[in-house]
Amino acid sequence: MDSLFHLPPELFRHIIDMMDLHDEFVLSQTGRGLRCVFSRNWDEALAQLSPEDRLRFWAGLASISPDHWACPRCCRLHRVDTSDTPSTPQDPPCGAQLSLRRISEGGYSLRQNHMQTALKLSRMGNSHQEYLARLMSPHRFSFTTECVFQPQIRETYTAKPRIINGRFILREEWVITDEKNVARPLLHNIIIPSCPHLCVIGKGVINSKYWKRRGGRLARQANPNAREIILLEEAIENAIRYRGVSIICSCPRCPTDYEVCVSESGRMATIRAWHDFGGEGTPMDTGLNLHVRNAGVSDWIDQGPRSGHVPGSIERLWLDTHR
Repeated sequence: MDSLFHLPPELFRHIIDMMDLHDEFVLSQTGRGLRCVFSRNWDEALAQLSPEDRLRFWAGLASISPDHWACPRCCRLHRVDTSDTPSTPQDPPCGAQLSLRRISEGGYSLRQNHMQTALKLSRMGNSHQEYLARLMSPHRFSFTTECVFQPQIRETYTAKPRIINGRFILREEWVITDEKNVARPLLHNIIIPSCPHLCVIGKGVINSKYWKRRGGRLARQANPNAREIILLEEAIENAIRYRGVSIICSCPRCPTDYEVCVSESGRMATIRAWHDFGGEGTPMDTGLNLHVRNAGVSDWIDQGPRSGHVPGSIERLWLDTHR
């Protein structure tokens, strides 16, 4: 660091002016000379930041510390808890709820800190690698629903995370089987809590379309152009109609691709989703906020493309790296 002081003053000042606040803080801890250069009241400096920039400050500090992560709720660093994984989620000390969904499939609750910690540890490559492996472990859960006077329904959910080109990608898969005809549970029983915008809510496709259309009618009272998003429900209906054919669709509001296929026998359906949760950084900088559920019916309303992702590109990225 002493070599910095041998630079021409104007160049030294130019370098300092380009630094983020968290970089200044880190350098201020490295020696007496730089402590003098970056001398300031740090509590006062943080208090003057917007909530977004304050979180960027803590995220910047967390990015170089393998033992800490930045909480987007309390804007503080928390120590990494190696027992906290998507399969065994633990609440942070501040009690913040960081799960992306209200419904967790089979106990799998992927949270913002899981993704940011996994991306950081993958980049560093020399710390907490056993914990990284557990963060990235696939998760599988199966259950059977007994029905009176009807065949039983079996559902298997699989979540498989992967880091590709510095981005956190999650593939989800739901396999639904019915001994007679899988159209019955698809239309009347299933819940698919995938992305907030294309999820199948209620009980089955028919109920999901009903509630989303009610939400759409409410939204059109304020905006006549508002339209409910029922792309996944329509994809499932088309898959029932065209057995053995993969029906694809993509979310218009977050980078998520879907594929739905009903077997030619009509007794099994497979629904897959590929989510791109972005790279390292704060939720507002990486696009992670696009995946977070909001209150009310606003998630189900088409507000025009927001994520900018090319439909089908996330699925192709996954498949290309899997070969």
